[in-house]
Amino acid sequence: MERRNPKKTAKEKSDHQGSSQTSASKKQKKQSFSTLPKDYIAMVKDVFSKNFSKGLKALEQLREKPYFYIQGRIYPNEIILGVSLLYENEISGTTVYASADFDPQASAPSAETVLNALVDGAGAFYGNFLQDQDKKKLEQLASPKLSSFEEDVPFDWTSFDMNKIEIFLKVDRANPILDQKADVLLNKSSVGDSEGNQN
Repeated sequence: MERRNPKKTAKEKSDHQGSSQTSASKKQKKQSFSTLPKDYIAMVKDVFSKNFSKGLKALEQLREKPYFYIQGRIYPNEIILGVSLLYENEISGTTVYASADFDPQASAPSAETVLNALVDGAGAFYGNFLQDQDKKKLEQLASPKLSSFEEDVPFDWTSFDMNKIEIFLKVDRANPILDQKADVLLNKSSVGDSEGNQN
């Protein structure tokens, strides 16, 4: 999942000031993250599937068996939620990324509160296309081309206020399942290359 450039938490600023590492080496160091719990992901998928059941049914006239795929990560200073609308046996899809700054050391907002805002933000996007089963909007959503969107769609990280929390949304036609499979293949390939170079 592509990260936004969130603000540094107070702890990160302190660590930065007290560290002797160069900024270049810090940029190269990957930040750790934790994935969202499976039961939470299942709950969010169920919410989207039930809330947009009529829209998904209408979308079946245009694409084969649409379904939602949920992913998410919690970083030390950011939470990202990805809500993808995919189709069985098809490559393209639509993915909404929702991101917000998060400081685990702060008393508020909690991770749950931030996640609720991200879910609502992604839901607002899909609601615009699925809620009233409008054929023109469904065709825009079903198209594999990003340029098919005629609505005001955030193709780059765009700020929105959701439940008094600043969130950022970004939309693309990514299929995260295929992306993950490609990453696995690339990792295996790079390991094989490094092992081959040792001979």
